[in-house]
Amino acid sequence: MTVTNNFKRYIKYSSPGINKTENQDNYLILETEAFALFAVFDGVGSAQNSKVGTEIAKTFISQHFSKFIRETKVSLNALMFECNNYLIEQNIPEIYTTYCTALLHKDHNDLFFSSLGDSRIYLVSDQYLEQITTDDKSLLAKNVLTKCLGMNDLSLKDFTQGNIDLGVDSILLCTDGFYNLLETDKKKFFETLNKKNLQSIYSGLVSLISNKNVDDSTFIMISQDV
Repeated sequence: MTVTNNFKRYIKYSSPGINKTENQDNYLILETEAFALFAVFDGVGSAQNSKVGTEIAKTFISQHFSKFIRETKVSLNALMFECNNYLIEQNIPEIYTTYCTALLHKDHNDLFFSSLGDSRIYLVSDQYLEQITTDDKSLLAKNVLTKCLGMNDLSLKDFTQGNIDLGVDSILLCTDGFYNLLETDKKKFFETLNKKNLQSIYSGLVSLISNKNVDDSTFIMISQDV
C-alpha cells in the first residue's frame, strides 16, 4: 500500500509467518502537520502475551507522544522508557515486544530514531543499504534478546536515541521476519528497494517475501523522493 501524506510518501506491509495463525508483528503511523512518527513492533514469539504488548505499546504512544515530541526537543528514548513502565504496570505476564521508531519533521531533514530488541532501521540509497540500529542480542546465543519492551529491569539509559541528517536517503523499518530474508539475498532486495516508484518497490518486496517468511514479516519504507 502506498500512502502520500502532507510531506512524505511511504509504503507499509505486515504478514503472518507461513503456517502461523496470528501475526504478532504490529506497526503504528502518527501524522501531524509538523512531523510523522513511524513505529514497528515484533511480539516475542515465545512470550504468552506478546501481541497484547504490541497493542498496549501502540495505544500508549498514540496517547502520550505529544509530551515527548516538540519542535524544539525530541525525546523518543524517554517516550519509550515511559511506555515500558506502563506495560509493566499492567501486570500482564510476558507482554514482550521489540520496537524501532523513526521521527521525521516537515521543515528539516533530521531523522530521530530509537530501537530496542532486534527490530531494525536501514538507510536506503542507490549506493548502499545501511543498518543504523543495533540489535540487542546475546553474543553467546544469537536468538536470545537481551532487551525488549516489557522487561522489568530496564532504565532510561537502556533506551537510546539517534539523530542524523538524512540527505536523500529513504528509511526502512522492519522486523526480523523481513530482514532475515533481506540479509540472505541483499543484492535482490537492494535492487528492489531502488526501483523507480514506491508502488513498484511495494510489489517487489511483497513478492520477495510471500510464502518465504517463516516468521511474521513487517516493513515500512519512507521515501525521500517527494
